[in-house]
Amino acid sequence: MKKILLIVLVLVTASEIFYGCKKGQEDPFLTFRSRKHRVSGLWQVCSYRINDADSLIDNVSTSDTASIPFGCLGKMTYTREKTYIMEFSDNGLYIFRNTFLWKVSRDWNVNTPQCTDSSSYIWKDTTYLTKGLWTLAGGVGDFKNKELLQLTDGVDQVTGQSYELIEVREKELKFRQSVTDFTGNVTKWEWTLCPYADSTGSNGNQ
Repeated sequence: MKKILLIVLVLVTASEIFYGCKKGQEDPFLTFRSRKHRVSGLWQVCSYRINDADSLIDNVSTSDTASIPFGCLGKMTYTREKTYIMEFSDNGLYIFRNTFLWKVSRDWNVNTPQCTDSSSYIWKDTTYLTKGLWTLAGGVGDFKNKELLQLTDGVDQVTGQSYELIEVREKELKFRQSVTDFTGNVTKWEWTLCPYADSTGSNGNQ
């Protein structure tokens, strides 16, 4: 009898975990971490698609001929790694920002003590785009509880956007939004986020 009760208890617990956590189409089959905890963290946008077309801005590389003091002449090459970062805090705040990692290499025509080749000059530049509140929502239309990611721009504002959460894993977060305009045309946006790690190896996710 005790064994039967134990089996029933295990089945009920597993059922609660499964139905409580698996919300999106591509969510893990079984997890012991809540959806909110899996969303929380520091993410980078790995894929951004508009109507299934890749719309993520690529890195930019440029080169130029430059002259600086001491009569240095030659070629300077600039490489910019652009990363979109989304941070979801446990306290319900979110930040969306750009991070630029600039790398500069110098190839001078003549090397002197004042004009030496270099390929290791690096600096970072961060631009904040949006700050606000985030929460898991649902219970409207065909969406059940915690099937929507609600983002509100500005801490003191009440207007925002809702996105359907397709996948919520520790190593991947995917959500989308579809909007129909007054002519009946539908535009679909889809984001795929991965744990953030810059070129220096630092990261901040689970």
